[in-house]
Amino acid sequence: MIHKIEAFLHISLKAIKETARFITGSSKPRDKYEMEMLIIAHALEKGMVNKDPRLGYGVEKAIRLIELMGQYLNRYGRRKYAIEESIAVLDAYIEFSNAKKVNIEKVVSGRRKLYQKYKIIPNTSEYKGGAKTYTRQELLDTGVIEPEKFFERRRSVRNFSGEKVSDKIIQRAAELAANAPSACNRQPSKIRYSETRIVNDEIGSYIAGNAGFKENISTYLVVSAKVSGYQNNEMFAWYIDGGIFTAYVMQAFFSLGIGSCIFQWEQFCKNENKIKRLLDIQSDECIIAIIAIGQYEETVKCVCAQRKSIREILIKINNKGE
Repeated sequence: MIHKIEAFLHISLKAIKETARFITGSSKPRDKYEMEMLIIAHALEKGMVNKDPRLGYGVEKAIRLIELMGQYLNRYGRRKYAIEESIAVLDAYIEFSNAKKVNIEKVVSGRRKLYQKYKIIPNTSEYKGGAKTYTRQELLDTGVIEPEKFFERRRSVRNFSGEKVSDKIIQRAAELAANAPSACNRQPSKIRYSETRIVNDEIGSYIAGNAGFKENISTYLVVSAKVSGYQNNEMFAWYIDGGIFTAYVMQAFFSLGIGSCIFQWEQFCKNENKIKRLLDIQSDECIIAIIAIGQYEETVKCVCAQRKSIREILIKINNKGE
């Protein structure tokens, strides 16, 4: 019984701390603006890919987006992803509506005034909004000839050659991982790393689970996620988005011939503030996981880590009427 009480108190304390972090982070005006703009922009984009979109859909959302963009630009200026994404989606929405011969003059007029006031020229070379069409063959032609081999051979590696992973490869892996899906395309995840041995050794000293091989690790990646980009009914969604992103990071490095090993991170542990100060991780970010990366040795020994039978994972529910 005592153990249950201790467990309850331990979990409750962490839940209180998590809630406090969320409330503090979500109260930042700039982040709230960006969150609402991205949610609306994503809603407008989704309407453009529906097979039979309702004519005139999204007018109120588009007008609200223009209002938010004006308030944001007045306070903070332009150079931020949320505003650039909103510009691209708004332009795509108007083009889409015009093609359908739908009268959305309020939206067109609002955009014109906004663009004139803030001298906006859309950055079409970097930001695309709306819908993109692929052929079925394009989606099938992914370059992964043997998916079983690709997924089965991605294993945690605990011994590396000692050769450093270049910045170029790390950047390419991050670019690949950036394709990870997230709620309403909010993309809360970040990766921090350092080339400095002293910094990596300090990171390694805070991790549980690297005993016996941490001296072979030259580079750690710390994956975090901003909690301030979510609404009250989305508590803990950053762990889902951050977890999906982390999986993409692992597979990205594997596709580039780089080994990796993931370490889970206990929230609000005694070393959290130390590692946050070390890497300048903000108070409204939570650490999702830490990943060690490195070059493979000529022969690599990995634990078998036998996976469960598919019978224990995949469950088919038959319709009761059948």
